[in-house]
Amino acid sequence: TPCDASDRTALQHLLDTIPTEHPLTTVIHTAGVAENTPLAELDLPRMEAVLRPKALAATLLHELTQDLGLGAFVLFSSGAAAWGGSRQPSYAAANAHLDALAEHRHARGLPATSLAWAPWSEAGMAADETVSDYYRRRGMRPLATDLAIASLQYALDHGDTTVAVADIDWERFPAGFTAQRPSPLLSGLAAAASPGAGADPEDTAAMSDSLRQRLATGTPAQQHQLLLHHVRTHAAAILGHPTVDTVPPAQPFQELGFDSLTAVEFGQRLSAGTGVDLPPTLVFDHPTPKELADFLRERLVEGELTSEGHLLSELDRWDAVCKPSAVDEAARRRITGRLRLLLAKWNDTERDTERSAAHGELETATAEDIFDLISDEFGKS
Repeated sequence: TPCDASDRTALQHLLDTIPTEHPLTTVIHTAGVAENTPLAELDLPRMEAVLRPKALAATLLHELTQDLGLGAFVLFSSGAAAWGGSRQPSYAAANAHLDALAEHRHARGLPATSLAWAPWSEAGMAADETVSDYYRRRGMRPLATDLAIASLQYALDHGDTTVAVADIDWERFPAGFTAQRPSPLLSGLAAAASPGAGADPEDTAAMSDSLRQRLATGTPAQQHQLLLHHVRTHAAAILGHPTVDTVPPAQPFQELGFDSLTAVEFGQRLSAGTGVDLPPTLVFDHPTPKELADFLRERLVEGELTSEGHLLSELDRWDAVCKPSAVDEAARRRITGRLRLLLAKWNDTERDTERSAAHGELETATAEDIFDLISDEFGKS
């Protein structure tokens, strides 16, 4: 019989219609409303729409059946309550209420089993290929129905009160889940996948070498545009968009739909394409494609320009093409004067380090140390 289980009067009427010769022995609460709302945009009507069929209905079922001698009281909770859920603030709270309700019933000696489900593959709110693909890419493989039912039976047979049931790819899921903050739940269970994990090393090297070669021949403006296109292309692919036009250079990644899980996959793609070890917090540290392109240019181009190997190779190249005999005496004097200034500049850096070290030694020296220094330098005591 259809009934709004969040309406106490309607639910009581439904229970009253159950014939005494076929008493109620089991309650299974499966209701739920999907949510896709950032916490900052949450308001009371949206909260009520999610909490009412989940938390309120379960509470009324508990209150109106607690004296009926039930053999089982089953609540369908969610992984959003067990480990959290992006853009699911009310849904996570509603399902956490189910887990707490199960614990409350257990403490009173009443039957209760709350199962925090991961997405199912063939039933439920996630039974959609697009949604299933979303979870797979983030390391959450949708549960096969027969496995889910077997897990439910196992929990009932063993008298479990709160159980989380999920098929998790431990190489992918923890990395995204802990991208912005650590998780006490997941720490120790699995190590986050390293950036670029699963990519063929030769393919990764080829991609990064190709990009570096194009950067090496471009002007600063061209380098920025190349990296910006690189960033936007990968961002569009992660978000499932057909072209880069849907990824404006100045729009924040989070406004485009990035969360901690997509951020990790994005970072892995960029690491593979650039050959640079990039952190999972990349899109939060550099929140727009333009800012991220600037950061990558610093790492890939400007960092190279100041490396020891690059500087030495530039000196060798200059030495190979510039012969002293190719210029007149006056030009040689000007050039050697400039070289002496450069040498003095680099030597001054070393002397500054030595002075700083000596100053530190004097600050901590004892009177005996200072007299020994005078004796060594001037032969006096």
